[in-house]
Amino acid sequence: MVYTPGNSFDSWPRGLAKRIKAGSDLVLQMHYTASGKTVADRTRIGVVFAKDPPKQAVLTLQMGNDKFVIPPGDSNYRVTVSGTLPNEATLISLFPHMHLRGKGFEYLIVEPNGKIENAVEG
Repeated sequence: MVYTPGNSFDSWPRGLAKRIKAGSDLVLQMHYTASGKTVADRTRIGVVFAKDPPKQAVLTLQMGNDKFVIPPGDSNYRVTVSGTLPNEATLISLFPHMHLRGKGFEYLIVEPNGKIENAVEG
C-alpha cells in the first residue's frame, strides 16, 4: 500500500480486502521531503479486519521509472512508464507518486484492441 501525509486512508467496498497472512511482518518504508524545519514523526497504522471472507483480493501493483536525468533548465521534462496486467482486473485507484517535484500526470489505458482511454489527468 502507499500512503502520504494529507491523503485519506484506503478503504474498499464490502467483499474486497487485502490478504495479510497470520504472522506476517508489516514493514513500513518512510520517505521524507526536506522542508528545512525540524519535525516529529508520529507514524501510526490502523488495520480493519473483514468480517466475512472477501470475494476478491485487492492487490497493490507498482510501476516506476528511476532511470532518467532531467536536463538542466528543462521545466517540462516528461518521464514515462508502462506496464501490462497479466489478466483481467478491476482498477480501483491510481496514485501518482512524484515526491512533490512533478507538476502533472496522465494515465492512459490501452486495451488489447489498441483503443486508448485517457483514464486520469492532473
